[in-house]
Amino acid sequence: MSVLRTLQYEKLAHCHFPGKTLDIGGGDHADYHNIVKFTQYESINIDPEIKPTWVIGVDDAFPVADQSYDTVLSLNTFEHIYDVHNVIREIWRALKPGGEFIASVPFLYPIHGHPNDFFRPTPGWWNESLKAAGFNSIEIEPLAWGPFSTGLSCSGMPGPFKRARLHISLLMDVFYTRVRRERSQSNGVLTFSVGFFVKAKKPT
Repeated sequence: MSVLRTLQYEKLAHCHFPGKTLDIGGGDHADYHNIVKFTQYESINIDPEIKPTWVIGVDDAFPVADQSYDTVLSLNTFEHIYDVHNVIREIWRALKPGGEFIASVPFLYPIHGHPNDFFRPTPGWWNESLKAAGFNSIEIEPLAWGPFSTGLSCSGMPGPFKRARLHISLLMDVFYTRVRRERSQSNGVLTFSVGFFVKAKKPT
C-alpha cells in the first residue's frame, strides 16, 4: 500500500461506526472492509466492480431517504468529484441530526483519474465549506510520516526498487524528526501531508 493508504487505514481502524453507515465511493469489495466493523452498511459508487449497494452517476442525487444515516463515510473520493458542494449538501441531507461525516482525501499526491481528478482541498477549504453547509465539531488531521516519504509519494516512485526506496525514505523521516526534533508546520498543520482525515457533525 501507499504511505497515504497506510495512514488512512490506521486512522480508520480506530473509528467506530454505530448505527447505519453510508459509504460514498465504497462497496463490499472496498479494501478497508477487513479492518473496519460496520453495524449496518450501505454504499454508493460509480464503479459496479466495487459491489456498492447502488451504482450511480457522479452528479446523481443519493438514492437514500432524508436523515437516515448515523455516519456518512468517504475515502479517496472527493478529488474525483467536480461539483463537491452538491455532494456535501447530499451528505447533510442523508445524515441524521447528530450524525457524523468522516472523510479522508489525498493532498500531496499524484493526479490519478477515476475517471477524473479535479482538486486537492486544503484544511481551510474543508473548514469553511463544512461550516457553510451547517456542520460543526469540525476536525481536520494531517496524514504524514515525514517529508522524505511524502516527496517520494508525490513523484509516483518511478523506476526500480520501489519498496526499498520507500523503506529508505521512511527511515530518513525517522532520522529527520528524532535528530532535528522539528516538523515543518503552517498554522499547526503539517506542510508535507500526503492527505487529510476530516470529521464533522450535523447539529442535533
